[in-house]
Amino acid sequence: MKHRGPYPHSAVAEVRQAKVDDAKQALLAAEAGLREALASVARAEAEVATHDAETERVRADERARMARGEPMDGRELSLAASYFAARVKQRVALVESVAARKREASAAAEVVNAARDGVGAARAEAEVVARHRARFDEAVKADAEADAEKEAEDVTLGRRRPT
Repeated sequence: MKHRGPYPHSAVAEVRQAKVDDAKQALLAAEAGLREALASVARAEAEVATHDAETERVRADERARMARGEPMDGRELSLAASYFAARVKQRVALVESVAARKREASAAAEVVNAARDGVGAARAEAEVVARHRARFDEAVKADAEADAEKEAEDVTLGRRRPT
């Protein structure tokens, strides 16, 4: 098989390398998004922990007050009940926020995995181009050697005059 004419190996290799670079940039962006999502989850969990600690502190104060035998009138009991009901609603909202942020982090992790797959695919394409170029160069070299041998044989047998 004769290989004639230029083949734009370097241009193809540059395009493939650009795809690898783009995939790496996408991976870096996805990893940054995942880090932010995980930090957001940690912040939300810290909010829940802080909320729970504050609620427990108020409950401990209430228990201490009752242990000391301090009386609570109806207004104070009503205020305490409404306070704790509001705290429960706040905690539910905070826990829902944690769950939403965990879903976002899970989605970000999927994006990172897809970006890693993209980098792998781009690298594989670049390797295919490099292997093709190596095979092409070997074939061109083999053709040149075959042509040189044929020409030497022709000159030796007198089929052609050397020019």
